[in-house]
Amino acid sequence: MDSLENGVYKYALSKGHVKTIRGDLIMLMDGARSSWVFFAENGIVGSTISKITSEKIPLTLLYQFFKCHLEWLQVNNTGAAIPHANKQFINKINFKLASDDIFNLWRKTIDPTYQCIWNLKDQNQLLKEARDILLPRLMTGMIDVEQFVLPELFSNTSSSPEQEPQAA
Repeated sequence: MDSLENGVYKYALSKGHVKTIRGDLIMLMDGARSSWVFFAENGIVGSTISKITSEKIPLTLLYQFFKCHLEWLQVNNTGAAIPHANKQFINKINFKLASDDIFNLWRKTIDPTYQCIWNLKDQNQLLKEARDILLPRLMTGMIDVEQFVLPELFSNTSSSPEQEPQAA
């Protein structure tokens, strides 16, 4: 769970486990967050997580459906002390399928948005790593910022203070 939320991944052997690739849909099956859905990264499915697949319904649509109906799913959880997502209930959900044209339109419209989200997450991770490397070096003086020349866009070249706009 921590890996899904903070991006710190721990690795395990994949032999005998269900594998995921980025974009696969997974659901937490046990605990206080049972029935929560996430998009997986490359890895394996843990024992309290289930991989959700569909040949007809786009996974991004299923993700939105489960996110929007989380409370309804959790009301139907089983278990008293430790909640468990109700597999039988989830498997019996009757989806009225749209035409292939509607699903293709969904994929064409929504899937690029998720690709952009994943791309931005990757960029954020790279920026965090760069910050974690560069900030200590800056703080200890290993990097001297006075050596850098800023592009004109960032430099203050105007010698006069900003003037307030005058009324006409």
